[in-house]
Amino acid sequence: MRSSAASEVDKRQDCEMVGTGIDGEKSVLAQVSVVNESGNVVYTSYASTTKKVTDYRTFVSGITPKHMAGAPRFESVQDEVRKIIAGRIVIGHALENDFEALQLKHPVCDTRDTAHWRPFLRMGRFSKRLKHLARDHLGLKIQGGAHDPAEDARAAMYL
Repeated sequence: MRSSAASEVDKRQDCEMVGTGIDGEKSVLAQVSVVNESGNVVYTSYASTTKKVTDYRTFVSGITPKHMAGAPRFESVQDEVRKIIAGRIVIGHALENDFEALQLKHPVCDTRDTAHWRPFLRMGRFSKRLKHLARDHLGLKIQGGAHDPAEDARAAMYL
């Protein structure tokens, strides 16, 4: 795949979040991975938070306290991702969640979201899970346990 600028390469990102606040309801960034059009990881990092983590969501995220201990500051991770995706087409699944966790905005014209692509929608309105899209369209089994953001990023890229 190529972006609108021939020299720019598509990027796919995926994030894992942990919960803060009462019952861990507020999602904050814990890990991000960015892969290129070939599925190779070009950036991956955990991110620390200044808020108290009340739910690591380990069963889904795979994140434990040891992953976030000593992790780079959120602002540093955010800045790295901002630089990597600037001027590039970003492909993902439910990207609004990733961009919210990263506290970044990206031009809609440079965003391709498998959760909102009409042929992938159930009854034309509701998003299928990435896990099911990968199985049904690619024959891939992903998310068998804790999510791997690089694996999820690759699946969205391949879709």
